[in-house]
Amino acid sequence: MATKYARAAGGIWGTDATWSTASNGAADTTHPIAGDTAYFDDHSGAVTVDAAEACAVVDCNTVGAYASTLTINSGQVLTMTSHMIL
Repeated sequence: MATKYARAAGGIWGTDATWSTASNGAADTTHPIAGDTAYFDDHSGAVTVDAAEACAVVDCNTVGAYASTLTINSGQVLTMTSHMIL
């Protein structure tokens, strides 16, 4: 279980460069997988899910209100094993 933050540049969920271990941080980790927490905060850009992906939690409000867009492309699924915080 790890904590991942969507970066300011945003990007594709499954692309490691979209994610950081810190809010407003550099690309320094892999993309979230089952068991991880994915944070989207006031420093996060738009992220697109373009393939089947998974994580434990998607949190868009605890760290700082997410003001961009999380898009799940048609026919794709983002599975959360715990919950989503909006």
